[in-house]
Amino acid sequence: MRSGVSRDRERFPELREQLGEDPARWLDWSIPGERDRERMVRTRIESIDRIEVIRAWKAVERRLGRGEDGGPRSGIVQALDEREAVLEEIGERPDRLVRREGSRDLPDVDEASDRAVYSRPRRFGTGEAVATDGREPEA
Repeated sequence: MRSGVSRDRERFPELREQLGEDPARWLDWSIPGERDRERMVRTRIESIDRIEVIRAWKAVERRLGRGEDGGPRSGIVQALDEREAVLEEIGERPDRLVRREGSRDLPDVDEASDRAVYSRPRRFGTGEAVATDGREPEA
């Protein structure tokens, strides 16, 4: 069940169909002065991993005309431009993923001695006792 809070906003069903989301869900708000909302939108923009999605967001922002002059908000467009530049530099997410060739599974453990596979390596020394006063350790 959804909460009783709903609001009228512009909807872009064709983008929802094409991209899996409607950018207006994030952008059709009054953002300046709303710190939580602004943080949410900036975080979402920073998580976009496809240039196609960035460009759709820019188009929706222009179409909404929520800027002071009836155009897009400069801060939103700047954040989108910055994210697009990052994606052009590092590549889109599907392009950055590399398929692993071998198995990711750990080997099977048949014998108790095989459990060393799962043991964490010792950080210091060989595991033998060491006297801290310079003498030989007692047995």
